[in-house]
Amino acid sequence: MTAVSNAMRCGRLISPPSFSGYHHNGLPHATTLAHARPFLPLTLFALILSIFATTSAWAASAADRVEFPADDQGRPLRLYARPERIVSLAPHATEMLFAAGAGGRVVAIDPASDHPAAAVGLPRVSAWPRPDLEALRGAAPDLILLWGAGLRAEQRESVERVAPVWVTDPTRLDEIPQTLRKLGRIAGDPMVAHAQAEQFSERLATLRAAVPDGPPVRVFYQAWGRPLITVSNRDLIGDAIRTCGGENVFGGERAAARQVDPEAVRAARPQLVVLGDGSTTDAPGGEPLARWRGRWIGRPPALVAIAPELLQRPTPRVLEGVDRLCLAIRATVRGAQPSQWPQSSGLPRSP
Repeated sequence: MTAVSNAMRCGRLISPPSFSGYHHNGLPHATTLAHARPFLPLTLFALILSIFATTSAWAASAADRVEFPADDQGRPLRLYARPERIVSLAPHATEMLFAAGAGGRVVAIDPASDHPAAAVGLPRVSAWPRPDLEALRGAAPDLILLWGAGLRAEQRESVERVAPVWVTDPTRLDEIPQTLRKLGRIAGDPMVAHAQAEQFSERLATLRAAVPDGPPVRVFYQAWGRPLITVSNRDLIGDAIRTCGGENVFGGERAAARQVDPEAVRAARPQLVVLGDGSTTDAPGGEPLARWRGRWIGRPPALVAIAPELLQRPTPRVLEGVDRLCLAIRATVRGAQPSQWPQSSGLPRSP
């Protein structure tokens, strides 16, 4: 009955060999083997077919997934199709998506995203201090963009439970056109992204070519006023200062950003102080003028205010801030008064 049971389980019924077909030692006669031979190949064939079908289905499923450019943490992105519903949880990511021609696929953004105008009316999803997972699920994204700076592993993992994640964190000006091209391939228009990237690279080359010879100008960048926060050369701003022929007085710090004492800044003797926290240079009698124009040893530094979104966000618009920074550094070299500084070199503005 064992042979019958096995055959039935295999979906095929053959006559079991009779006891008369066996020798006394338990081995079957040749006639018995002849009857059993069809069963073995057919069973093996069915097994091979089953394995082949399973393997083919798995291979087809894997082949359907498209591999897109890796993110700035080196993580590959594999999707079954180009994303149609994107959530951006960083202001610079929002700008970059629109610049790369993917604005029509963005369905929600973080509260701080304020550019371009086409993005302002989109639904908002909280990103800080932790992403709002419930709101993310409600947006039904098939891709979520995160900022890499300060992103903890557990934060990424929690967001990945909602949808695939792509982290963007350019820390050098030359990485911005690279990111534009990547986003063009992932979700945007590759031709639009390429054109934007080429324009950015050309404008950056123009700014670099205008840097005068001579020793670098010592620059202090105020990222925040209270408490006083600055940045090192590990940040995009440090690269911008270097690009314009300046020397970041705290550029050698290990952390990308750190709190500093005003006395330490004075001891560093910067020639130019860049206010990058939204402060203005025309606030009479108050901060930051009282801080930076008093109690200096020797000549006080020149002051220039540059809107934070124009120098802190790695987007095509950053070149507007770099342009203003380069003008301030060149004017400092000449000893010109801030009131005599041009506001722009005439470099084309980003859209």
